[in-house]
Amino acid sequence: MTDPPRRTSSTSFRSQHDLHSATATKLNTPSTSHANLHAHAHALDLDLPPIPKRLKADVDEVPFSGRRPIDDEDDNGDETRFQPQSGEITRVASPVLGSAEKKSRSGEQQEEEEEEWKLTLDDDEDPTKWKDSRKWATTALVCLIYCTATLTSSIATGAAHQYAHQFSVTPFHQSLILTVYMIGLAIGPPIWAPLSETYGRLTVNLVSLPGYTLFNIGCALSPSYTSLLVCRFFVGLCGASPQSNSGATISDVWPPAQRLWPMFIYTCAAFGGPVLGPLCGGFLAGENPESHRWRWIYWLLTILGGVSTLCVVLVQRETYRPVLLKRKALRLLREHRSGSGSGTATTEKVEAPRSIYERELLATLDSQRLTVRGVLTTHVSRPFKMLLTELPLAYAAAWTSFAYAVLFIFFEAFPVVFGATYGFTAGQVGLAFLPLGIGILATVPVVRYFNRLNLAIRRENAGRAPPEARLKQGVLSAPMFVVGFFWFGWTARRSIHWISPMLATIPIGAGLIFSFNSLSVYVAECYTAYAASALGAMAFSRCILAVFVPLFGRTMFQGLGAGWAASILAFVSLAAVPIPFLFQRYGPAVRQRSRMAVKD
Repeated sequence: MTDPPRRTSSTSFRSQHDLHSATATKLNTPSTSHANLHAHAHALDLDLPPIPKRLKADVDEVPFSGRRPIDDEDDNGDETRFQPQSGEITRVASPVLGSAEKKSRSGEQQEEEEEEWKLTLDDDEDPTKWKDSRKWATTALVCLIYCTATLTSSIATGAAHQYAHQFSVTPFHQSLILTVYMIGLAIGPPIWAPLSETYGRLTVNLVSLPGYTLFNIGCALSPSYTSLLVCRFFVGLCGASPQSNSGATISDVWPPAQRLWPMFIYTCAAFGGPVLGPLCGGFLAGENPESHRWRWIYWLLTILGGVSTLCVVLVQRETYRPVLLKRKALRLLREHRSGSGSGTATTEKVEAPRSIYERELLATLDSQRLTVRGVLTTHVSRPFKMLLTELPLAYAAAWTSFAYAVLFIFFEAFPVVFGATYGFTAGQVGLAFLPLGIGILATVPVVRYFNRLNLAIRRENAGRAPPEARLKQGVLSAPMFVVGFFWFGWTARRSIHWISPMLATIPIGAGLIFSFNSLSVYVAECYTAYAASALGAMAFSRCILAVFVPLFGRTMFQGLGAGWAASILAFVSLAAVPIPFLFQRYGPAVRQRSRMAVKD
């Protein structure tokens, strides 16, 4: 039996660890410690360099079992590569250099030859690669949750006459039932949006929806108007999470080229709920001021909240990519340290310094590490900073806030116009909102046209389109408002049939969709990494404005009359007509100077 060939000391290895690992592979034995490795090497008369103490301590403390060696050394023993068993992390090996050659290399060249690691999601883990059926199920769920939250805002107004009689409150205090909810709805997004970007969309829904359900039970059982208002505030606080979380979930799941229709459904949920609210509330409460049927309004909301919570548990999965990467890194790190591995079992195990495999995993986890100070100074304050410093977001927030305020002004104006002028009951006043919903649905062909236009732009630009391309349909919103407000205001009188002011709300409903849909998608594509914070900032601004509208909306229409009150809204809309054109022209330049928006 001949002795195995003796390897000379001039053989070049990238590191002492590679030499030890390669020798273990030649021996076809598990490398459980460097001491055993040296014992085998001594028996075969091989030269091994001494083991550094630091390296030995690192290796012996944590076994490296998550990867298997591939022994394809050439005649010079210049290469030993490691194949990840599960395919999550890939290593690009640098050329093998001797110590003398390495010294001659420049620092810049050595940096280029360093190992490159990247943690990625598999296809079944990446939300953008889910099946369309799963994407649509997720979209439908988050939009249902959002519609429930917006329905809650206006449904309570249908029982205003019962609050007044049973709790002996003034018309001003009656309006607080809407105002306190909107205060909670305004405070919530700056809290929920950063939390969803820290702990994930699913976690936020699992916390906020049960709270929404429980506080609605409190509303249904309230013995006084004060307790009712307190519970309404917390219902609004918990119900605020879908304002940013639902839109951000849609952005997580759908690529930009496929995002318009899901965001259209999201927009319909934003305005469909408030439109249906007075209708449902009016018929649930009835006409008798002494009846306690108003409590069934909150039992209905409790049922909707419970069903939504159950659907989230059964259907929704986490979609926020940084959170998914963090969880995967944590899982792989545990598997690696426990020695279980995540791929097929193998008897060949190679020890390696933990820094080789764990570096990317630990970096991913460190990037998500939070402190109380960090949460307060960075995450919670982010929506407010963006609202004050990001011009594209400020424009989108200002215009959608005005559009939202219009809707809430109508909650106060319709009882004046159709109740006092035309003698409608509470349920009939709720029916007067239906043409507004017809205007929302009538935008479908127009939205389809602009969607095809955006896809054509993407085909011409290698699958990419600037976010400003989404503003084209937003150009239509202000002119629609102008027409609708003038029509509504100057035909709302006894001498003109009630159908005329009702039909006037159709162009107003269309304008709501054109503004909200285009600007929501525009913001989501401008701030992809911070979509939840950006949408949360928009929700905060529009809810803050909606807080004050119920306090003066009814007074404005009673004092000025429907004609001049609606004309004020029309003149504001007229002044805003050129703004979308300006952003289409100068928006890309503004976005390039932004600190947080995507760059071309």
